[in-house]
Amino acid sequence: MKLPSDSDYQAALQHPRQAFADPELRAGVPEVMGSGALAGLPRPRAGNFATVYKLRCGERDFAVRCFTRPIQQDQAVRYAEVIRHLSMNWMSSSVEVAFLSRGIQVQGHWFPIVKMEWVQGESLAAHVDKHHASPKALFDLAAAWLQLLEDLRRARVAHGDLQHGNVVVTPEGLRLVDYDGMFVPALAGRTSHERGHANYQHPDRTPDFFDERMDSFSAWVVWASLVALAHEPSLWKRFHGGDDCLLFRKKDFVERERSALFKALLASPHAPVRAVASFMLGTLLPSSPRSVPPLDGAAIAGLEVPRVMPALPPEAKAPPSQTAASELARFMVPELSAPAARGAVPLEDRQVANGILLAGGLSAVLSVAMSPMWLMGLGVTGGLGWAWARSAYQRTRGLERLQTVDAALATTRKDLEEAEARLQQLREDRARVEQEARSQCAELLSALEAMSSLRGVFVQKARDAYQAKLAGFTEQRKALSEQESHARQSLEGEQQAWEAELQRRLANLTSADRAHAEALRMLQEEHVADVLRREPIDKARVRGVGLTSQAIDLLRSNGVLTAAGIVAGSTSNIQKLPTHHQSLLLEWRAGLEQWARESMPTQLPEAQQIALEKNWLEFRARTERELEALQAERARRTEALAARFAALREALSAEESEVAELLWRKEPDVSGFMEQESLRLTRELKARTMDLDAAGLKVEAARRACASLHWRREELEREQSALGTLRFSRYLTLLLKDNPE
Repeated sequence: MKLPSDSDYQAALQHPRQAFADPELRAGVPEVMGSGALAGLPRPRAGNFATVYKLRCGERDFAVRCFTRPIQQDQAVRYAEVIRHLSMNWMSSSVEVAFLSRGIQVQGHWFPIVKMEWVQGESLAAHVDKHHASPKALFDLAAAWLQLLEDLRRARVAHGDLQHGNVVVTPEGLRLVDYDGMFVPALAGRTSHERGHANYQHPDRTPDFFDERMDSFSAWVVWASLVALAHEPSLWKRFHGGDDCLLFRKKDFVERERSALFKALLASPHAPVRAVASFMLGTLLPSSPRSVPPLDGAAIAGLEVPRVMPALPPEAKAPPSQTAASELARFMVPELSAPAARGAVPLEDRQVANGILLAGGLSAVLSVAMSPMWLMGLGVTGGLGWAWARSAYQRTRGLERLQTVDAALATTRKDLEEAEARLQQLREDRARVEQEARSQCAELLSALEAMSSLRGVFVQKARDAYQAKLAGFTEQRKALSEQESHARQSLEGEQQAWEAELQRRLANLTSADRAHAEALRMLQEEHVADVLRREPIDKARVRGVGLTSQAIDLLRSNGVLTAAGIVAGSTSNIQKLPTHHQSLLLEWRAGLEQWARESMPTQLPEAQQIALEKNWLEFRARTERELEALQAERARRTEALAARFAALREALSAEESEVAELLWRKEPDVSGFMEQESLRLTRELKARTMDLDAAGLKVEAARRACASLHWRREELEREQSALGTLRFSRYLTLLLKDNPE
């Protein structure tokens, strides 16, 4: 099936009432370009497999995906299963979507489209570009990212192409678009029609990897990018973040030993960045795509990151939260640029402290040497020293900040505990609302599932009607291949026989010298034969002995007139010829032949040599031309044979395409009504689950509040750790130290 071009789609979209079968889209108004030569035409947004147009339909906006590359035969069935599963498994990140086989009419023919709720927000890449220098904003995004992954796992869904262009950041949370490669449990056992964006996928991913684990590697890639940028925002410009990626590219995964990005991450002064890079290089990339662990709080908790700040004193520690946000904060809150002031002790304070210590020591000595009453002096001195030390400690610079941090941290921990309890309660409430919605919408869900099954049955029947015809084309192609093979073999045999004959002729014309020798040999033989023909039989004489007249007459009567007629055995058949006459004749002929050979020419006449050279060259040239002509004829006939069978195959393909086109055109008619009915049921289900949407928004708001408190707690704990040297025990040590810091 040949799909329309972008200009064809644009022309059709200018008239929505004629272009669409869907009632909402028929009433829609496409977004148009405002300037340039194409001003006033529908605004296209090009993608890998489709061009997207935005339509305003009343108070709602929809994205219409018009396919620019052929889709798979089962794409409608896959979308039906995805829509059914998403309707029964609520996710805040999903959007309303419908696959319409009878989607858009272009030049009198219907083509499929995907109708999807328009999501107002910014892409993941644009959001990171705007906030790459804000660790807090990146932390909030990472927390939302983990929540998105948790929702996908809970619904047993894998998007299949998690990347910056398919994730939209909205005030309500992250939303997912483009469900062409989505996996739901009903599609188990099938293969993937796409491999996802190469800059976010494991390099070893194959089409047969199609299950709930598909998104694991992509999830880690996005999270690792956010962690790195939270500590080193300069990486964004240094490695051209936002250029079809966040940070990582396919070549970083394939050529990881030479990757400049991985080298920079491993050399980072920040422990979390090094830990993430090491985990990707040491665990994720060497693993098979199926073995990549899911990204969640437990997985992050398993990554070791050395603390660069001093540990909190035992009395300041609090039980850490086990939530994913807590683990995120551990990785993404930057270290303090410099530790707080350590509270140097003034010299006069150290002198007073040493004096008190000396007085106490003197009291102890006197109590031993003179009277136990001096122990009272030791007690008074110790009490006064303690009171003075506490007073001096209260005056230490930075203590006020430490006390503020302690108070803020205590408040934050309490608020976080309450917020997490509220979040848990809201999640339980949402689960209860979801369960109630399932019960209340059981009839609708059953109708939706039945409609999906019924559509599959009707579509299959439509396909079965053409299946026999389509199956016959394979046999016809096989028969054509056999006929072509036989014709080629026959042509090859005929042509090869002629070529062999001409090659044989050329092989006999190896050189002009050989032709000269052959002509000279023939001239010499002719000279010998001529000498023998000129000697009559009556002159036969050997050593003075000749033939009798009777013998001569007998020979003449048998046709032997000259020496040329005498050969071995020729005279033995002549009756009445004496034997000694036969011997005489043979000896006479041999003598003549020997004389003739001694006198025969040793070279050809010059004129004959020239003529012979010319004839040889002409014969060779003629033979070579015949061979070239034969080879050209062979190529021509072979090409004509191939063209004839190509035309037959083309005609067969055209017939097959016509049958397939009938099926393609018929299927939208069969499934169009059912798709609209499924869409109506989905809408009704959506209307009945408004409470679930509201509960989801409350959960998202509570999750964000918890994430913010986690960030705040981690910041305060790190500052408290840096200020920990100002505690009273540390101050006493500094007072009595000989070499203060």
